[in-house]
Amino acid sequence: MALVVKTRSVEFMPLFLTLGVAGCTVSWAIYGIYVGDIWIGIPNYLGTVVAMFQLGLYGFYMNTEESRAAFAKVAKREPISINDEGEKDS
Repeated sequence: MALVVKTRSVEFMPLFLTLGVAGCTVSWAIYGIYVGDIWIGIPNYLGTVVAMFQLGLYGFYMNTEESRAAFAKVAKREPISINDEGEKDS
C-alpha cells in the first residue's frame, strides 16, 4: 500500500487480488459473528478494514496520470509467441 501512495499508481496492486482478499475476510468475519467465535472474528474484522482501505486506495489512485501511463505501457507490449516445440519465437 505504501508503494501505491508513493508512486500515485495502482500498477503494483492487482484489483482482483484485492477483491479476493476483501471477499474472503468479509465472509470469515460474518462466519465469526455467526458462530460467536472471537478468535475467528477479530483477525478478519481487522482484515476487512484493511481490505476496504485498499479498495479505497485503488478507487482514489486508479485514474491518476501515473496509473494511466503504466497501463498504457503494458498495453503496448507485444504478445509472446510460442512455437510448437514450446520455445519463444524471435
